[in-house]
This record gives sequence, structure tokens and C-alpha cells, in this order.
Amino acid sequence: MIGSHSPHPPRASLVRQAIAVAFLPITFAYAKIQRMYVSTSRELKRLDSLAMSPIFSIFSETLLGLTTVRAFRVEGSFRAKAEHFLEESNRCYWPIQCVNRWLSVRLELTGTFIVLSSAVVCSVLDVSAGLAGLAVSSALNLSGLMSWMVRQTTELEVNMNSVERLVEYDDTPREAPAVVPERRPLPAWPTRGEIVIEDLQVRYRPELDLVLRGVSFKCGPGEKVGIVGRTGCGKSTLLSAILRIIEPCGGKVVIDGIDVSTIGLCDLRSRISLVAQDCVLFAGSVRSNLDPFSMASNDDVIWDAISAAGLRETVQAMGGLDASVAEAGGNLSQGQRQLVSLARALLRNSRILILDEATSSIDTATDALIQKTIRKSFEASTTLTIAHRIHTIIDSDNIIVLDAGKVAQFGSPSDLMATGGAFAKLLSSARKQRSG
Repeated sequence: MIGSHSPHPPRASLVRQAIAVAFLPITFAYAKIQRMYVSTSRELKRLDSLAMSPIFSIFSETLLGLTTVRAFRVEGSFRAKAEHFLEESNRCYWPIQCVNRWLSVRLELTGTFIVLSSAVVCSVLDVSAGLAGLAVSSALNLSGLMSWMVRQTTELEVNMNSVERLVEYDDTPREAPAVVPERRPLPAWPTRGEIVIEDLQVRYRPELDLVLRGVSFKCGPGEKVGIVGRTGCGKSTLLSAILRIIEPCGGKVVIDGIDVSTIGLCDLRSRISLVAQDCVLFAGSVRSNLDPFSMASNDDVIWDAISAAGLRETVQAMGGLDASVAEAGGNLSQGQRQLVSLARALLRNSRILILDEATSSIDTATDALIQKTIRKSFEASTTLTIAHRIHTIIDSDNIIVLDAGKVAQFGSPSDLMATGGAFAKLLSSARKQRSG
């Protein structure tokens, strides 16, 4: 009859109650499986991320030095090293796949138990076929939904490992601010180029010993100062401290009366020209590498700097100022990259010039030409030169001899040679090497 009730309303209500009661232990089972999986998979993911980094490192290293690898015929060594890193990575990747299968099996078993329970309840309560079909299909949907929810939540927590690594990078100590508004030097600073270093102390990490142990000296305006010493004596560390690449833990560096630790890094580093042993070049054009901030008045000024650095023929052969430079200067030799860096310094014409073994990859004839260019173009600039060839700094106004992070000798070359000591020994050793 129209309006009559279903013949089995009490049984339908019992089915709903039975499924609601069964839902609590099922939820508990899913939660327990999730906790067991996450506690293992999270640590395996950390190990996999750590093991993956060396693969990218050796790959990029091989690509950048491919010509050197082939020249020395060490392809087998690099291949063996890459295979070793792959094996180490698979030691972490394979357990992740096994744990993933473990999760899939248990989720499927739990879903099967839900469907079985629904079918058993419907059979025991003797419900209608339509209601039984609805209950079983709902159980199938519920098991799929629960499996999907567990998968998504576990993947979210496991992949948060990448966020943890980013947070670790974010927690690393940061450099000083680029600009300190209340301590900005005048636009023309430094006008004289006087450098005074007082009791400078530097260490690379708080738990390590001092690298520079109370270094003190003074460079007058326009002086040419050479810095020499045996490997590990602190030459490059001294220049890094002047540029605040490494922050001093004691003492101070004063340039034209301003303590460099009180001003912003941009104001400091933009006023000093640096020609390093490992020069930094960017993917782009020759023009963008020489004049990245478009400060040159015209192309003739750029060409003058290129000519003074001895690169005119090379740049013309490449196609001019708009010729492309590969990433990290891959289409230039090490010596040419140093000359590009020197041309960049010539173009800026700063009052302070730092040369960190700037001609180490250049032949002797070109080195002599470059030294002559530096003396002429930076005649009024204060120049600090780390020397790998003693003869390049023998005509300096003063020479600093570093030994174990301290100033062993400081004075003019003639005075140091007359008094003997560390500089005289270095000079004698250099002469023997040249004669040999």
C-alpha cells in the first residue's frame, strides 16, 4: 500500500548500529598501522635524502670537469665512484619500497575485513538483498576512503622531511645585513684607501682553534703590500676577514677611519675590488660579466679594461662584448677566467684592490704583462697581494710574512732581505726552484 513502511525497519537500524560499533576498532586499527608505518618510513626517507646528495654532487662535478677527467683518463674511477653512491642510495631506497608494500598489504587486509564484517552482519540479521548490497558497497567505499586517508596523511608526514631540511638551512647563522642605514659611509668612501688592522683574531667555527692569532699592521694610502707565507699560515683567511666573508671573533679592521664591522656588507664589498684565484663568472654575455650593474659610461671604457687585461684578441674571437659566457665560465680556460676577473677590477677602479693569487693560472710572460698593468692602472690604489710567485711582490712597498696565523715579519723587501728570517728563506727557496 502507498504510504506503508518498509518491512524491515528494525533490522536496518540494527545494521547501522552494528556498523557504527565496528567502526571504532577499525579506526583504531588504521591509526595503529599508520603510526607503525610512519615511524619507520620517516627515518628511511631521511637516510634516502642523505644518500641522494652525493649522487648529484659527483654528477655535477663530473660534468664540470669532463675535459680534465678525459685528459687524465680517470673515467673508470669516476664511474666506480658514481656506482658506489648509487648502491648506497639503493640501500635506503629499497627498504622504502618494502615498507610501502607492507602498508599496502595491511590496508587491503583491513579493507577486506570491513567488507567481510558487513556481509556477515547482513547475513546474521537476515536483511533484504537491497539493504545488504547497499551495506557491502558502502563498506567497499569506506575501505577505499580509509586507505586513501592513511596514504595521504603518511605521505604528508614523510615528505615533511624535505621541509625539515629547509628549516635546518633556515636556522644556520646568516650574514650581517647588506645595508645598515644609520652607518652608511659616504658614496666616495674610501677616498684614501688606508687599512689598519688591530689584533685581528679569526676562527672558522666557535669550537675550532684560532686561524689568525692577533694580526696587526697598517697599510698607508696607495701602498702596495705583498702577503706571503707557507700553506695554511692564514693568507686567504686574512683577506676573507677584511671582506667579512668570515666574521672576526676579535680585533677590528679599519678602512679610512671606519670599522668595517659596523657597516653593511654591500657598502663594504662594493667598494673593494677582488681578483681571486677561483674566479666567479656567470652564464650570460662578456658585457654582463664585466659590468653586471651597467655602470660603464660606454663600450670604449669596457674595451680599454679588456685590452689592459690582455683579453682583447680573445673577446674579439668570441664575438665581442655580447658573446656568450657559459655557466661558471665553462667555455674559458682558468687563466682566461682570471683575466676576465682582472678586467672587471680594472673597470671598477676601486681605491682598494685585493689580489688572491690572481695570476696563478697564467704563464710567466702574461703574468709580467699583468703585473705591469696593475702597477700602472692601480697606481693610486692600495693593493694587497697574496703571492705564489715571490718576484711578483718583490717591488712592493711593504711585505707581510705570516706564520701560524701571526705576523712573523713586516717591512720593505730590502729591509727583510737584509735582516734575514722567514722572508729570506722563502726568497732563497723560490730562487732555487727557478734555477732548478
